[in-house]
Amino acid sequence: MKYRALRQDELHELQQEFVRFLASNGIPAEEWVSMKADNPEKVLTFIEEFSDMVFDRVLPSVEFLERREKSSLQIFKFSETGVDMVGLRVEGSSNLDFRDHGERPDEMMAKLRLSGARLQLMKAEKQYRTSREREVYELMEAGCLILKDNTLYTTLKSLTEQPE
Repeated sequence: MKYRALRQDELHELQQEFVRFLASNGIPAEEWVSMKADNPEKVLTFIEEFSDMVFDRVLPSVEFLERREKSSLQIFKFSETGVDMVGLRVEGSSNLDFRDHGERPDEMMAKLRLSGARLQLMKAEKQYRTSREREVYELMEAGCLILKDNTLYTTLKSLTEQPE
């Protein structure tokens, strides 16, 4: 396996694609049901093949990932040669929680002002040490989520490029 087997909840989300995968491998529904009971090793092999296929299809299209922790937010942008990270970190004690997606930016800033804590901008760049897809996969396994909208990245990037 190149990556990992998809979890049951992930397989459930991809049920139709998995059925098509099984059909393309000549396995009708009845045979799959009996295979699950009689040959769990073979079932796992098919799940692993399908999982690698899914990751091989998804990972190349990922351009941005985000990691939200209570006191920090990081956005990763993947290019052909490396990854660029921009982020924010709260320095000091604060009720601000970047994991709370329902909070508006003005509410977040009010909490920050009330606490007396400060925001620190972060940025880093690095070249891939393995393949691009492997780096994306490893960050996803570490808890990063795919980010479709680049607005937050663009905003943070512009802040890190301003002279101090």
